[in-house]
Amino acid sequence: MKILTAMMLVGAMVLALLYSSGLNAEYKSLGLTRHSVIAMLTQEGLNPWLTDFPPYEGEPVTSATVNKPSLSIEMIGADDGLTEVTLTVSPSTDENDAYWYGYVSLWLLAAIFPNWDNREEWLNRAIAADEKIKFSRDGYDIGMVREGRLLFLVVSGQEID
Repeated sequence: MKILTAMMLVGAMVLALLYSSGLNAEYKSLGLTRHSVIAMLTQEGLNPWLTDFPPYEGEPVTSATVNKPSLSIEMIGADDGLTEVTLTVSPSTDENDAYWYGYVSLWLLAAIFPNWDNREEWLNRAIAADEKIKFSRDGYDIGMVREGRLLFLVVSGQEID
């Protein structure tokens, strides 16, 4: 439990470092709903528990946390149009954990970028990288960073002018 709480706190700090913008800014929707993320985790038998946090830049924040494998998905934005998701995992040599980390990561990327053919290749390269990786695609920012024993995959809609 302490590790998962630490994952969520560190995740919030990493988000602030990766993507910072003005208050009350409007961001592009990811085309992903809070319900679809929770439904995927539940249907796969991962049984997440949900925690609501104070709003971030005026947007609702909910975290879906799973005990085994140890992972958390922070969702920012309206229930029907998330503007940012952050997957936090603690990399493991356990094959079952590794499978679920890959499955959830690829599910998120496929849900947001259905036409991105080499998302699995990018994910493998990003996981192996020793440094923060960040790039933009189709009006979204995508980043992966390793902080200590945690790995963060962040996808956020870019600010709308």
